[in-house]
Amino acid sequence: MPLRLAAALFCAAFAAAGPASAAAPVATTIVNDQGVALRAWYFAPDTSAGSYPAVVMLHGCSGVYSYSKPNATYSNLQKLFTEWAQRLNRAGYAALLVDSFTARGHDQNQCGNGSTGTNEVVDRAHDALAGYRTLSGTTSWLIDPARVAVLGWSQGGSTTMSVLDISTWPAVFKMGIAFYPGCGLYNAYGGISTSLYAPYAPLHVLVGTRDAFYTSGYCDTRQQRSAAMGSTEFKPLWTYTDAQHSFDYCTTTSSSCTSVDVQAKASADPYAMTILREL
Repeated sequence: MPLRLAAALFCAAFAAAGPASAAAPVATTIVNDQGVALRAWYFAPDTSAGSYPAVVMLHGCSGVYSYSKPNATYSNLQKLFTEWAQRLNRAGYAALLVDSFTARGHDQNQCGNGSTGTNEVVDRAHDALAGYRTLSGTTSWLIDPARVAVLGWSQGGSTTMSVLDISTWPAVFKMGIAFYPGCGLYNAYGGISTSLYAPYAPLHVLVGTRDAFYTSGYCDTRQQRSAAMGSTEFKPLWTYTDAQHSFDYCTTTSSSCTSVDVQAKASADPYAMTILREL
């Protein structure tokens, strides 16, 4: 398919360029509209352009830190996020990773907490917007405020969806990419079968077909309802056959990672970068 070919070509060009020596990120504090002061990390791009596109990154329910070293230092950030930040930097994008849990006094792992704890529909949407304001308002970072995307995983993918809702939040992001989000959103935006959700900017969902978040049908239903209301911004789901939840954590096969997951990651990461080239 043309998009897969484009992703493969982009990946080949990226590999040919070789890895750059990544600088450590700048730890910063951002304050959301709820008055919550959050820890975030700014990763500067490896270019000297006059202004930069940028991406706000939103972690999943397991938080930003490695389970083995759960404390607030750069060296203990989960590898997935540093990998993505460095990938973005090498492509000329700035990145801001926002920690939504620690400042609220919540455990770094909130998987299985349901609607308790930090709510991904409302609380974390405020966090994402605070990330945008910090990127666009820090003049020394030279961010182009019209070229900022939001990128989230799992619970952070749900927030990516939520913060793009056309009727609820300010239209500041140029696009959103959600890896395997929970599209139920606690029945916000009109519920599922009667969903009123529609994004104001292109929303791309990447998900494996063995993921319960996919098999529930919620994402498909919301996308179809959005299209029926006349919106073209919620793009059809981009699926990876037989891939599981969190497939893009998988670099090698293991007890939790199948060869299909590894292959899906190898396809999904460059595909997401291809989407981001529209920034």
